[in-house]
Amino acid sequence: MLSLASISKSYKNNNVVTDVFKDVSLSVAAGASLAVTGPSGCGKSTLLHIAGLLMRPDEGEVLIEGKALEGASDAARTKIRKEKLGFIYQFHHLLADMTAKENVMIPLLLNGKSRAKAAGEAQASLENVGLRERSHHYPAQLSGGECQRVAIARALVHRPKLIIADEPTGNLDPETAAAISHLLFEQCRQYQAALLMVTHNMQLAAMADASFAMVASRNA
Repeated sequence: MLSLASISKSYKNNNVVTDVFKDVSLSVAAGASLAVTGPSGCGKSTLLHIAGLLMRPDEGEVLIEGKALEGASDAARTKIRKEKLGFIYQFHHLLADMTAKENVMIPLLLNGKSRAKAAGEAQASLENVGLRERSHHYPAQLSGGECQRVAIARALVHRPKLIIADEPTGNLDPETAAAISHLLFEQCRQYQAALLMVTHNMQLAAMADASFAMVASRNA
C-alpha cells in the first residue's frame, strides 16, 4: 500500500547542509502496521510528512498502491491525501466549535459527500469507536481519550488506504493509551488500512506487525 524507496532528506541553513536521513526504504501492506521508533530529532516526523505527501524527499520515491508520486503535481498529491490518507496526531486537533459528529464529517464533506450522507457515515464511524452517545458533544465536553477516539473515527471515516499516526497515544495516561492502541489497530485491520506510526511508546510499537528504528544523525 505504501513504499518509500531510498528516500533522503536534508535541510540547508546558511550554506550548512544537515542530513535528516539518507537512503531510507520501507513498506507497509494493506491491513498491516509498521511502528517507527527512535530518539527525538532523528527524523521520524519528517519521515511521516514525506509518507503523508506533506513534504517531498530530496531523493528517492514515494509509492502509494504501487504508483510512484515523484512527478505528481501539488494538486494531485492533495487529491490523494483527501481520498486515500487519514491522519492521527498526538493532539486530537478537533475543532472546538463543532460537535464530535461534525468533526468526523469533515473528510467526507471535503470529498464531496452531501451533509446528510456525511452525517450518517460519521455517526456510524463514532459508533465503531464506542462513542454512540457522545456524537453531539463538543470537544470541551469530552475526555482526552474520547477526543482521541473522535480523531480515529475522523481519520477512518472515508475508508482511507493509509493511516499516518504521529504519537497517537503520547498525550494520554497509560490505561487510556492502551485502550486507544487496541482500538486503532483493530480499526485499521477491520478496514484493511495500512498503518504507519511514529511512537516513543515501546509497548505500542511491540503491538505493530513490524518496527523500524531510526537513530540520530551524526551531523544533526
